[in-house]
Amino acid sequence: MQAFINHLQQHVSLSATDIETIKDCVYTEQVPAKSTILEAGQISKRLGFILDGVVRIYSYDEQGDEVIHCFHNENQFIGDLDSYQNQLATDKYIQTITPCRIVFFNRDKDEYLAKTLPKWLLLVRRLTEAALMDKVNTMSQLVHTDAKTKYLEFLNKHADIAQRVPLGDLASYLGIKQQSLSRIRKNITL
Repeated sequence: MQAFINHLQQHVSLSATDIETIKDCVYTEQVPAKSTILEAGQISKRLGFILDGVVRIYSYDEQGDEVIHCFHNENQFIGDLDSYQNQLATDKYIQTITPCRIVFFNRDKDEYLAKTLPKWLLLVRRLTEAALMDKVNTMSQLVHTDAKTKYLEFLNKHADIAQRVPLGDLASYLGIKQQSLSRIRKNITL
């Protein structure tokens, strides 16, 4: 739980009372590997913060193939923000890859915090802006580079995740065939 509070305090200072109020509004769950947290067609009722573990967010393309949108690990938020905020059915799946420990909060508690803590809305805005900038930077790098560079950049920024996700998931995320990624990895290790 302390990692969650520390992360929040990187974006806005919180008093001891603020921290206790927040702690009263969240709960921690142990989630086994390969557990689905959110399915396409559902409306997201909660958001999470990963204390331990790796999660993937994916959907299916027109051919029925999985398309990995992103991986999240420790000290990152997970959820479908559009579905959560607008109460719309999601087209994404959120699934744990490894066993995870996640701090969750739901819409009711989020609304309560927005009314109770003056800093809450500023905090949410700053967290959302940071996540958006990270996503824009990541997507730009994935679109404008070749397969080997994509893989090397991923290793450079997320070596810890690369060690914990299946090769097929990593290939899907990078937008390359698994065989191509195997060949790239083999040539790099030679």
